[in-house]
Amino acid sequence: MGCITNIDLRRRREVRSSFFAEYRAVALARSDRIEIDDLPAEVGAPPPTIQTADEIRTLAEVERDYIAAALHASGGNRANAAARLGIGAATLYRKLKRERE
Repeated sequence: MGCITNIDLRRRREVRSSFFAEYRAVALARSDRIEIDDLPAEVGAPPPTIQTADEIRTLAEVERDYIAAALHASGGNRANAAARLGIGAATLYRKLKRERE
């Protein structure tokens, strides 16, 4: 585990997330083989599609939609949505205020 401390925080989160997904799959497996149904939904999700140049949205549009999805997933709880997005609550409030203006 010591080698993991040498990689950046985002990568460590990915490694930890992968570890817990595998641990969960082993714990919940209904047989001695791990099936796709034993894994979390995000593991079996298809990769995002590549958009053509004509379909590319601005970063502001993508950010707005992503924030809206996080708010919806958290039942409107802004602090929870901020945590899901990996940003501080104050940052989320600032972005929402800027969007309303």
